[in-house]
Order: sequence, then C-alpha cells, then structure tokens
Amino acid sequence: MPRAPRAFECATSYHVTARCNSQAFDLRGPQARKALLLCLEKARAKFGFTLFAVCVMSNHVHYLIRPALPADMPRLMHWLNWYSAMLLNRLLRRRGHFWEQRYHAAAVPDKDTDHALRVLRYIHANPRAAHMTEGYEYAYSNYRSYVRPAEDGLSAWHPAYLCLGPTLDHCARRYAQFCRRHQSPAKKAPRSRGGAWQLWREVSAKPTASAGKAQADLFWVCGAKYHGGGGQTPGAGAGGTEEEARGFMDAEAKAAASGPYAYRARAWFLLQENTCSPIRYILVKHAASPCIRAPLTG
Repeated sequence: MPRAPRAFECATSYHVTARCNSQAFDLRGPQARKALLLCLEKARAKFGFTLFAVCVMSNHVHYLIRPALPADMPRLMHWLNWYSAMLLNRLLRRRGHFWEQRYHAAAVPDKDTDHALRVLRYIHANPRAAHMTEGYEYAYSNYRSYVRPAEDGLSAWHPAYLCLGPTLDHCARRYAQFCRRHQSPAKKAPRSRGGAWQLWREVSAKPTASAGKAQADLFWVCGAKYHGGGGQTPGAGAGGTEEEARGFMDAEAKAAASGPYAYRARAWFLLQENTCSPIRYILVKHAASPCIRAPLTG
C-alpha cells in the first residue's frame, strides 16, 4: 500500500528527524558526522533551501529546514537521505539501509515565533539532554553561531531569533538566557521486552534430567537443546560418532568467539531425525534475536 503524500506549506520551516537503522550508533565517529555535514552542504547547493538549525547525534540527526518551494521538500529529503546513505555506507564499510524509516517532519510556521524558538532550543539541547555535554556547546550543532553571532557557511539565523533584539549581540544574549533557563524533561524508562527474556531463558536452559547422560553431556558443550526425534543415543546412525560431533561443535564455538567481530553468540545445531550430525548452525548475534529451527539446504 503506497504511503500517503505529505502536504507542505509556504512560509513554514520543518523540524526534520532521521534515525539510523536499528537505532545503531553509526554517527558516533567524527568522520561520519563530517561526511553528513558535507552531504547537507551539497543538498543545500542543489536545492537552495535554508538551514536554520542542525544537530548530529550518535544515532540520529535533527534539521530545521525551510525549502525554497514547498514542493521541493520531498525531493530534497529523498536526495539527502539517498546520498548520505550511499556515502556513509561506503565510509563505514556497511550495507543495507542506513536510515531506519521515512524521515519525520513537523511544521513550524514562521509567524509562530514562540514555537520556532522552542524548536531551536530543543534541537540545540539534544547533546545536553543525552548527557553528552554539560552545556549547549557542541561541535556538531550550530548553537555556537546563535550565541556568538558569526557566519558558519552552512546555516542561517531564524527570523524568530532576529526578533529578540535590535542587534545580533542582543539577540545572542537573549537566546543564551532563553536556553539556560530550560530544564530538559526526564526521559521515559525503556519499555520492558518480556519476549526477549523468555527466549533467553529458553535457549539458556540446562539439559533436563530425563535426557540420557550422553545426550546431556554432548549438548552441554554449546548450551543448545536437542531438536532431533526418536530415542536413539547421540552418535548412533548416519550422522557420525559423538566424538566427531563434539569436535565439530568445539571448533565452531571457538571460531565464533574469536571471529573478526567477536560476537557473543550461541550456536543452534539443527539435527537430522534420529541422528546427532549437524546440518546447519545459526549464530545469533544478540540474545533477543529469533531462532530459526527449520533445516536449511544447500
């Protein structure tokens, strides 16, 4: 089903938020943040929009943008997210979607000066609210250009900011006082994810006492459960001996623990019916990841 088109208006800025895929901290490095600012400059030169505020966090980014024409907003955001995703994927040597979902855009009418000032303060207060800085000074936002009036080559001052006083110095002092009086609200506690704990308990369970001694000893090597059928003793059948299976599991467990990413993973061995020979194993990067238990081919 296609997504509903958005309506953009004249004389209106938009508070845009884009978040990294899976909320990963892909923007935590200075190279990634500088690359994103470079993409923003290229997009500004291409579409001619006005950037009033910007703040690059570790896993998301905030913009306050006024497009040259309302119809330009979808095109410029599509180009900016596409170009930045391509550049950052190459820089970070990753693949797939870089941005998690469609960007969020909230309208900020130019005539509503109080709302515009609150949005500016919210964007500039993000590093402080995240306990990244003690104050508002942050290398990857344009707060400094508002409290120490100077052209930064990328952003412009919002009309609501220019209404704070007769001169830029007066506007800067009043805006700094406006920000200092603000107390960031406490963030909500993370939502409980009971399903992840249930899965963790399931895959971490010790072998039951009803299982045969050899079977419990064999599967205790990797902490996995036996998903085969029948009542044969592990090692009997076409799958090979118990020693072969144990050696295979030991080798794979060591490879997973000492691999290039050092995943703290567990292995699930999918077993043939009435045998103990592994067909496939699946390494799960996180404990909350789903476990696939259907045999794979190939």
